Amino acid sequence: MKRGEKQVNKEKKRPSFATVRYLLKKYPWLTEGGLRHFLFHMDENGLHRAVKKMGRRILIDEDEFFNWIELQSKRPTNGGSK
Repeated sequence: MKRGEKQVNKEKKRPSFATVRYLLKKYPWLTEGGLRHFLFHMDENGLHRAVKKMGRRILIDEDEFFNWIELQSKRPTNGGSK
């Protein structure tokens, strides 16, 4: 190792990517329409951090997806009944 270089011991965890179809099978509480709605609006709702595209295929990082869900439950809502 050269002088001044830092050795990085942190091992970066690989993301666990899943297709939309796989997530729908694995988590039956997800609906296809709901998930596709979130994906359509991913740039506005912040889900883009969990999504990678390979051609037409959409891959979703499961850990990031569930982090995003947690953030949605903590986000203040606008509106409601008056």
